Amino acid sequence: PTGESIAERRENVFPCRLVAITETPFRVTLDLRILAGIGGSAEGLAESAPASAADFDIQAEVFKQEWDAFRDLPQPWLVELSPERLFLLPD
Repeated sequence: PTGESIAERRENVFPCRLVAITETPFRVTLDLRILAGIGGSAEGLAESAPASAADFDIQAEVFKQEWDAFRDLPQPWLVELSPERLFLLPD
């Protein structure tokens, strides 16, 4: 054990908190707020509540069955962003 967190050992893994959800008949869209700096370091950890439902960093869409499997797990959740599955938008 090196004392590093999972987020520090793996690339593109970030601790996140749920800000808001939007449900459709088969899917759930999750608005997530990243709690640590780029790279998942604990430096600058932001534990404050979001200012509004629009205060999120990542939006993820999951099937309702997936949502039901992890919705009650304690937060923050570790979110891994697989580079080949990202859809980036310009600023």
